[in-house]
Amino acid sequence: MFKYISEILGKFTQGQRITALLIVLFSVVIITLGPSLIQDNDCREVYTELENQRKELLRLNREIINVQTTCTNERLEREREIANVLRIIEEEIKKMERESEMMTETRQLVILDTNSTKSQRSPAYIPIKPDFHNVMDKVHHLQEMINEDLSGN
Repeated sequence: MFKYISEILGKFTQGQRITALLIVLFSVVIITLGPSLIQDNDCREVYTELENQRKELLRLNREIINVQTTCTNERLEREREIANVLRIIEEEIKKMERESEMMTETRQLVILDTNSTKSQRSPAYIPIKPDFHNVMDKVHHLQEMINEDLSGN
């Protein structure tokens, strides 16, 4: 094999041999020294950047947790306010029910007598008591939903 290489080199001129020798020498230097130069310089910068990014990530995580905590606390406070308003509504409805038991509303209805030959109008009074059960059921349902939400947190 070296026999063939020497024959090939023998056909080169002096300038071509020097150029080939310089190329081989430059390649050996790059292969030998290149990895150590790249490894020393780049790793320090990468580790520094990695540490900076880790610190920034930790800071952002803390900030997210603080914002979530604040938001949750505000939501719970709002739900407590709504529960208080519902309690006040419930008390007002109960008060209105008690008052309506004491005083019934009467309305005059005109009833036509179909049995008589003359159409006479005679007033009839029917007591009407307001019914708040449907509203109370909805208020209780809202209170239960809020209480479940508050107890879950």
